[in-house]
Amino acid sequence: MMLSISKMAECYMVTKIGGGSAPSPVAAPAPLDMRGSVTAAMLDEEQVEGEIEQRVEELIEDEDADRAEVIALLVQFAGLATPSKHLSVTVESLKDARLGSGPEVEKELQVAIEAQASAAAAQLAPEPAPAPAEESDEDD
Repeated sequence: MMLSISKMAECYMVTKIGGGSAPSPVAAPAPLDMRGSVTAAMLDEEQVEGEIEQRVEELIEDEDADRAEVIALLVQFAGLATPSKHLSVTVESLKDARLGSGPEVEKELQVAIEAQASAAAAQLAPEPAPAPAEESDEDD
């Protein structure tokens, strides 16, 4: 609905009430095609999964693998939306081989995952605006 108001000499007057003309079928926006973006997201995740799997295999073979690097890789794995079953098994074997199992390892991983999530959230959060300078109440 549309309402037009015109200013007269000393008051306002309604000059038109009603909607505009019906939009033409040619000008209607095309429906969004989400298939392309969903496919791209799936390909991106598959690529990340492949990179993680390759690095996991390298770390399993490396006798001097760094614990921090293994944890960073496990955090990256935890960020995947739907990891494949094969990658999940491979990552678990790396975790068991390099970190062992138990509540301490799980707690360390949980802390690392939470730290990664909070760091990502801090990057997305807008920076607070600087506080305005206080004006003095003193007269000159």
